[in-house]
Amino acid sequence: MHFSLRVFLLFLLLMAGRADLYAKSGPILTGIVRDPAGTTVEFATIALHRASDSVVVKTEFSDATGAFRFEQLPAGNYFVSASQVGFERVQTAPFVVSSTDQTLAPIQLKSSAKTQLKEVTVQARKPLFERETDRIVVNVEGSTLSAGATSLEILSRSPGVTVDQNDNLALRGRQGVLVLIDGKRVPMTGAELGEMLRALPANSIEKIELITNPPAKYDAAGSAGIIAIKLKKDGRQGTNGSVNTSYGYGKYGKFTSGLSLNHRHKKLNIFGNYTYSDRNQFSQFMLHRDFFQNNQFIGSSDQDNLGKTHWVSNTYRAGLDYTLSKRTTFGAVVNGLVNHAEASIPNVTQTYDELGRLQSSYQSANHRMLETPNTAANLNLKHSFDSTGRRELTADVDFAHYGIHRLQNLATTFIVPIQPAAILDGKLDGA
Repeated sequence: MHFSLRVFLLFLLLMAGRADLYAKSGPILTGIVRDPAGTTVEFATIALHRASDSVVVKTEFSDATGAFRFEQLPAGNYFVSASQVGFERVQTAPFVVSSTDQTLAPIQLKSSAKTQLKEVTVQARKPLFERETDRIVVNVEGSTLSAGATSLEILSRSPGVTVDQNDNLALRGRQGVLVLIDGKRVPMTGAELGEMLRALPANSIEKIELITNPPAKYDAAGSAGIIAIKLKKDGRQGTNGSVNTSYGYGKYGKFTSGLSLNHRHKKLNIFGNYTYSDRNQFSQFMLHRDFFQNNQFIGSSDQDNLGKTHWVSNTYRAGLDYTLSKRTTFGAVVNGLVNHAEASIPNVTQTYDELGRLQSSYQSANHRMLETPNTAANLNLKHSFDSTGRRELTADVDFAHYGIHRLQNLATTFIVPIQPAAILDGKLDGA
């Protein structure tokens, strides 16, 4: 009986691996933007909205030919809006994204009557997205996107960034992206990096730079691109502080609250902040696979996953900066992230032969628990040789401890054919 169970599981793994050859990363949505004269519009801001509630799912820019594209889209109902300075914002009619690639009809911008101005009032406000020569800047601070969101959610909506189901980050389709927080490299990849970014609240971030062509000062590890996250820091004199709280509700609730304090006097600046986040995440994943051998259909499988994940994170940061001279600064900072996650994700899988007859059916109860107690300390010295800051000398001393404790219990009940239940317990401790 145990031998047949092993053979059955091995068969599923082999067939799933073969199915990946035919799997797609998701449908691609493309389109083009034109002005009233029919000329293509470069650098227009294109936003993909969920049709049910108008929430922005993803943002892109049109290229030099006016074209844009969205990749790895989940199936659903959407509409697209386009905007550019000097034109009115326009949006398409709702449409359905299924499993096939789709091209929208050309989007025609309309000239804005607001450009006919008799009187001008200037207001200083940073745009959400700024496009520079070698990077895109996402101004998170003060944006509506930061309310109750995580840094991973902000990245998933940013131009050129894709996040797959395993939390792997890609910038313009290239994986192996280097992630920096306040100029310091984050020594994590894949699921661990995704979980750290998911636990970092967006309201603690000032801006995110998406660097597609990294300068020479970055090492080869950032050749695929760099995501540079800059945390908030108060530049006002005296003692300042703020308290923020946000709550959102979808399938489940999500709560974030934080405290920030800053004291700046002459050459000395002391700062600290703390953020608490309690979030519940609903996940539903349905997967259908068709299996082929020698171009002949030999069977299929259906897999349904439905679950809930509870995240609790505590993020803290404290430090000081001391200005030694006009161009020389010394600093020290300690920051940490304590993340606890618990998930319950039941799974139902059924396989069929080439005639659609049920071959196997089993249910799995998957319970996971994760803790990541991370702490880092840094001493830094920076000297700029000119006022532009392009020529500078920096020195850093870092100490960091990144821990991970993962527990997993997978209990599988076999219905067709009837077999003894299988229980898999796993434990991973790392530092």
